[in-house]
Amino acid sequence: MPDRDSVFVNYRHGDERLAAELITQMLTREFGSEAIFFDVDIPPGINFENAIRDYLDRSRFMVVVIGPRWEALLQSHSDDDEDYALQEIEYGLHTDGLTVLPVRVSGAPVPSSNILPDRIKELSKINFAPIRSDTFQTDVQSFLIADIGKVLSPRERKIETMVVKVKFPILGGLVNPKKIRSEIEKQAKDGWTHTGQQTNWSGFGRATEELYFQREVDVD
Repeated sequence: MPDRDSVFVNYRHGDERLAAELITQMLTREFGSEAIFFDVDIPPGINFENAIRDYLDRSRFMVVVIGPRWEALLQSHSDDDEDYALQEIEYGLHTDGLTVLPVRVSGAPVPSSNILPDRIKELSKINFAPIRSDTFQTDVQSFLIADIGKVLSPRERKIETMVVKVKFPILGGLVNPKKIRSEIEKQAKDGWTHTGQQTNWSGFGRATEELYFQREVDVD
């Protein structure tokens, strides 16, 4: 059995996928991509049932995202033997060394025990963390990252900085906003955040714009 050093994010398709993605992004920033599993991480051509089981076998935590449509979707799959979201929760509830952390998003209620199948009724007995829209990041930090961080180590990170010089002719005494915007968008694709800029006039109708960027990277 591999070491349990990961976080598995469970959610229902058709429910709060966006919230699940945002939670995954915040967990990834804190603990690193290799420590977080979200179902889109399964590469094409891979047996997804085996992949999910492999991730579950090395997960220390399972975050169960419950949205307003969760109960209705559960009931609509009541006769579905391939309800993978349900199977994942069942595995989490009955596996030693795997802690289930259920969260309510978008004002969803705690699922009533009388609508839960017997194999996951224990879910209703676990304290649910509310993740509210207006305090989303604070709630994820307080209810998930803080607890998970007591067991899993945050990834080591450092800040890289970069200066890009963009030269262009002056247009009517103004800088070239289109060229600057294009450069900012180009660097954003590589994870760089634009933090500021400065114009240096060189005369002869030309200028150089210094664009300042930074990004957060893992320490090797």
